[in-house]
Amino acid sequence: MAEATAEVEELSGGDPIFTVRDLVKGFGALLAVDRATFEVHRGSITALIGPNGAGKTTLFNLATGFIKPDRGGIEFEGRSIFGRSPHGIARTGMGRTFQITKALTAMTVLDNMMLAAPDQPAERLLGLLTRPLSWSAFGSLRSPTRTPARCQAASGSCWSSLGC
Repeated sequence: MAEATAEVEELSGGDPIFTVRDLVKGFGALLAVDRATFEVHRGSITALIGPNGAGKTTLFNLATGFIKPDRGGIEFEGRSIFGRSPHGIARTGMGRTFQITKALTAMTVLDNMMLAAPDQPAERLLGLLTRPLSWSAFGSLRSPTRTPARCQAASGSCWSSLGC
């Protein structure tokens, strides 16, 4: 086991950037996460896989502060983020996105594209350093520069091929 750990550290650049230790979360009699333990090493590509209902989303919600863990440990960049709020975790530099698998059918293609909210502070180090206390989840959507005309211009030939 020690050889495998050393090999992972050698291939991935060594130090873990994200660590989960013995993480537990129960909902009544249901134990959704039971002593989850893993490390994500700097420079590595890591996947969390499992069947529906295995606790993957719950684990992400715990790690990003959307659900409070019952016990265990969570570290990012060597510092504990266990039990912190989502915005407190984002201020450490760890961002989260949510997956929307379907377009919102009551909205136009342009409106769906405008929901993307680019340039969120957690996407880039500069954003974290310059706006960590003042940004809101929908700040980019209120931006005066985020107009349909600018989105259409930025999308280039995509719009003309769609007939827009």
